[in-house]
Amino acid sequence: MAALYEYGIAQLMAGNIDLVNDEIAALLVNTEVYTVDLENDRAEEDIPEAAVLAEKRLTANTLDGTTFRADATTFPGVEGAQAGAVVIFKNTEYLETCTLIAYLDNAPGLPVTPTGDDITVSWDPGVNGIFKL
Repeated sequence: MAALYEYGIAQLMAGNIDLVNDEIAALLVNTEVYTVDLENDRAEEDIPEAAVLAEKRLTANTLDGTTFRADATTFPGVEGAQAGAVVIFKNTEYLETCTLIAYLDNAPGLPVTPTGDDITVSWDPGVNGIFKL
Protein backbone atom coordinates (compact mmCIF):
# COMPACT_ATOMS: atom_id res chain seq x y z
CA MET A 1 0.00 0.00 0.00
CA ALA A 2 1.20 3.48 -0.84
CA ALA A 3 -0.91 6.02 1.02
CA LEU A 4 -0.73 9.64 2.12
CA TYR A 5 -1.21 10.85 5.69
CA GLU A 6 -4.24 13.18 5.94
CA TYR A 7 -2.30 15.89 7.81
CA GLY A 8 0.49 15.66 5.24
CA ILE A 9 -2.03 16.16 2.43
CA ALA A 10 -3.40 19.24 4.20
CA GLN A 11 0.12 20.66 4.62
CA LEU A 12 0.93 20.02 0.96
CA MET A 13 -2.29 21.73 -0.14
CA ALA A 14 -1.62 24.69 2.16
CA GLY A 15 1.81 25.16 0.61
CA ASN A 16 3.64 24.30 3.84
CA ILE A 17 5.58 21.44 2.22
CA ASP A 18 7.67 21.88 -0.92
CA LEU A 19 8.56 18.36 -2.07
CA VAL A 20 11.37 19.62 -4.31
CA ASN A 21 13.05 22.28 -2.15
CA ASP A 22 12.33 21.24 1.46
CA GLU A 23 14.38 18.53 3.14
CA ILE A 24 12.33 15.40 2.48
CA ALA A 25 13.53 12.21 4.15
CA ALA A 26 12.60 8.56 4.53
CA LEU A 27 12.34 6.32 7.58
CA LEU A 28 12.77 2.57 7.31
CA VAL A 29 10.31 1.20 9.87
CA ASN A 30 9.47 -2.04 11.61
CA THR A 31 5.76 -2.55 11.05
CA GLU A 32 5.52 -4.94 13.98
CA VAL A 33 6.18 -1.95 16.26
CA TYR A 34 4.47 0.81 14.26
CA THR A 35 0.90 0.52 13.03
CA VAL A 36 0.15 3.29 10.58
CA ASP A 37 -2.78 5.61 11.32
CA LEU A 38 -3.18 7.78 8.22
CA GLU A 39 -5.98 9.81 9.82
CA ASN A 40 -4.32 10.72 13.13
CA ASP A 41 -0.53 10.43 12.78
CA ARG A 42 0.96 13.82 11.98
CA ALA A 43 4.62 13.97 12.93
CA GLU A 44 7.65 11.76 13.34
CA GLU A 45 7.03 11.73 17.10
CA ASP A 46 3.92 9.61 16.37
CA ILE A 47 6.16 6.75 15.26
CA PRO A 48 7.64 4.82 18.21
CA GLU A 49 11.40 5.25 18.41
CA ALA A 50 11.79 1.45 18.56
CA ALA A 51 10.12 1.19 15.13
CA VAL A 52 12.66 3.39 13.35
CA LEU A 53 15.47 1.30 11.88
CA ALA A 54 17.11 3.99 9.74
CA GLU A 55 16.64 7.49 8.35
CA LYS A 56 17.98 8.99 5.14
CA ARG A 57 17.45 12.24 3.27
CA LEU A 58 16.02 11.90 -0.24
CA THR A 59 18.06 13.35 -3.10
CA ALA A 60 17.29 14.67 -6.58
CA ASN A 61 13.64 15.25 -5.68
CA THR A 62 11.31 16.13 -8.54
CA LEU A 63 7.60 16.62 -8.96
CA ASP A 64 6.56 15.49 -12.44
CA GLY A 65 2.97 16.65 -12.71
CA THR A 66 1.46 14.88 -9.71
CA THR A 67 4.20 12.23 -9.35
CA PHE A 68 6.89 12.64 -6.68
CA ARG A 69 10.26 11.11 -7.55
CA ALA A 70 13.76 10.91 -6.06
CA ASP A 71 16.94 8.93 -6.52
CA ALA A 72 17.17 5.47 -4.99
CA THR A 73 17.67 5.72 -1.23
CA THR A 74 20.42 3.78 0.53
CA PHE A 75 20.11 3.29 4.28
CA PRO A 76 23.66 2.45 5.50
CA GLY A 77 24.44 -0.43 7.86
CA VAL A 78 20.89 -1.27 8.93
CA GLU A 79 20.43 -3.60 11.87
CA GLY A 80 17.37 -4.70 13.80
CA ALA A 81 14.05 -6.34 13.15
CA GLN A 82 12.31 -6.71 9.82
CA ALA A 83 11.73 -3.51 7.88
CA GLY A 84 8.22 -3.58 6.49
CA ALA A 85 7.62 -0.01 5.32
CA VAL A 86 9.10 3.35 4.43
CA VAL A 87 7.64 6.61 5.75
CA ILE A 88 8.31 9.78 3.75
CA PHE A 89 8.30 13.01 5.77
CA LYS A 90 9.34 16.67 5.78
CA ASN A 91 12.43 16.79 7.97
CA THR A 92 12.79 19.64 10.42
CA GLU A 93 14.84 20.14 13.55
CA TYR A 94 12.26 18.65 15.93
CA LEU A 95 10.37 15.33 15.86
CA GLU A 96 7.09 17.04 16.68
CA THR A 97 7.35 19.23 13.55
CA CYS A 98 8.58 16.57 11.09
CA THR A 99 5.39 16.23 9.03
CA LEU A 100 4.51 12.72 7.86
CA ILE A 101 3.63 12.64 4.16
CA ALA A 102 3.47 9.09 2.80
CA TYR A 103 3.50 5.49 4.01
CA LEU A 104 4.74 2.78 1.63
CA ASP A 105 4.77 -0.89 2.49
CA ASN A 106 5.00 -1.91 -1.15
CA ALA A 107 8.32 -0.26 -2.02
CA PRO A 108 10.63 -2.53 -4.05
CA GLY A 109 12.55 -4.91 -1.79
CA LEU A 110 10.21 -4.71 1.20
CA PRO A 111 9.85 -6.39 3.55
CA VAL A 112 13.52 -7.00 4.29
CA THR A 113 15.36 -8.37 7.31
CA PRO A 114 18.42 -6.21 8.07
CA THR A 115 21.78 -7.95 8.37
CA GLY A 116 23.96 -4.93 9.13
CA ASP A 117 24.49 -4.25 5.42
CA ASP A 118 23.16 -1.31 3.45
CA ILE A 119 19.54 -1.46 2.33
CA THR A 120 18.70 0.32 -0.91
CA VAL A 121 15.15 1.20 -1.87
CA SER A 122 14.84 1.85 -5.61
CA TRP A 123 11.64 3.78 -6.16
CA ASP A 124 9.24 2.91 -8.98
CA PRO A 125 10.74 4.45 -12.13
CA GLY A 126 7.36 4.22 -13.87
CA VAL A 127 4.26 6.36 -13.67
CA ASN A 128 3.88 5.93 -9.89
CA GLY A 129 7.28 7.24 -8.75
CA ILE A 130 7.44 7.28 -4.95
CA PHE A 131 3.82 8.42 -4.77
CA LYS A 132 1.21 10.35 -6.73
CA LEU A 133 -0.71 13.32 -5.40
